[in-house]
Amino acid sequence: MSSEHIIELSHVTDVHGLHILVVDDEPNNVVLLERLLAREGYTNVTGVTDPVKGFDIFSTMKVDLVLLDLMMPELDGFGFMEKLVEVHGLTFPLPVLVLTADMTAESMRKSMNLGVYDFVTKPFDPVEIMLRVRNVLERTKLKWELESALIQLGQRSAKQ
Repeated sequence: MSSEHIIELSHVTDVHGLHILVVDDEPNNVVLLERLLAREGYTNVTGVTDPVKGFDIFSTMKVDLVLLDLMMPELDGFGFMEKLVEVHGLTFPLPVLVLTADMTAESMRKSMNLGVYDFVTKPFDPVEIMLRVRNVLERTKLKWELESALIQLGQRSAKQ
C-alpha cells in the first residue's frame, strides 16, 4: 500500500489548547480550577458561576470539555446536560466531567444515563482532577481524529 493511502492519526500529546469551560456556582471553586488548569499549561479556560451563562458560552463557542457542578440554582448540572442533548443534539459521551459532593447512586446513575465521561468528588484532589481532565481531552481529540480519518477514507473510496 502506498503512503498516499495511509491515514495517520497523530499521537495525542498536546491537548493544552483545547477549550475547557468550568461551570460551578461557587466562585472559589471556579478560581481554584482555573488556577490548577493554568498551572498545568491549559491556555483556553473559561470559568463561570452562572450555569445559564455557561450554557450560552457552550452554545456560541467550541467547547471541548465542561467541568460541571451538579448542585446549582436555576439550572442544575442535570438540566445543563439535558439541554446539551436537546439543543445541540450531542450524543454519548457528553464532553462533561462532573464535579460534585453528591455521589449518591441516584446522581451517578442519572449522570451516566445522560452520558457524562467521568466523575470527580468534591473536595477533589488536584492531581486526580488534572489526570482525569487530560484523559477526557485525549479521548475527545482521538475521537475527532478518528472521525476525520473515516471521512477522508470515505472520500477516497468515493473517488475510486
